Order: sequence, then C-alpha cells, then structure tokens
Amino acid sequence: MSKALELLYSLGALDDHSRLTIPLGTRLAEFPLDPLLGKILLDSGKLGCSHEMLTIAAMVSVENVFLNPTSAASEQQHRKFGTFEGDHITLLNGKLDQLQKARVVSMTKR
Repeated sequence: MSKALELLYSLGALDDHSRLTIPLGTRLAEFPLDPLLGKILLDSGKLGCSHEMLTIAAMVSVENVFLNPTSAASEQQHRKFGTFEGDHITLLNGKLDQLQKARVVSMTKR
C-alpha cells in the first residue's frame, strides 16, 4: 500500500495529506486504468500525441496482440514492427500498419 501511495504522490495525484489533488488526482480517479497510464494519457494532450497514446494504452490493456510467428515469412513480417525505441512503439507500429492496410482495402472496395 505504501508503494501505491508513493506512486500517486509522485504523479501529483495526492497532496501532502494523502488527499486527491484537484484537478489531477480527481481526474485520475475517474479513469479505469493504472494511475501511471492515466497520467500519461492526460499529459499526451499537452504533447500533441493523444491518438498515439490512446492506441498504446488500449494495446497494453489487453493480452498480446501479436501472434507468435511460425514460419520464416511470418517472422520477417513480425520483425518489421520492432524498434530500438521499445515495446510500446512496436505495438504502435503494428497498429498503424494494420490501420493503413484497412484503409487500402476500404478504398479498393469503393
């Protein structure tokens, strides 16, 4: 419990008396998310990357979205999303690729 309180305090969600801060603490309490993820989502608006962070938040909130590659060809496809920037950007790259392919399919059906 002390670690949870420390996290909330470090995020600015609690004041020195362990009460929710306004507006940050009360806004984080409304999210059905881990507080750190909620804080990242709130901050993403100021940084102009809300869409990307919402995508990442959704993807880390579910089980692994990638299938384990079973062939060399699927391994190569799987690898193209990887990046030195980390797993979250890898997830974002995979989702952006999927959205782009869906747009192409949608446009060809018109």
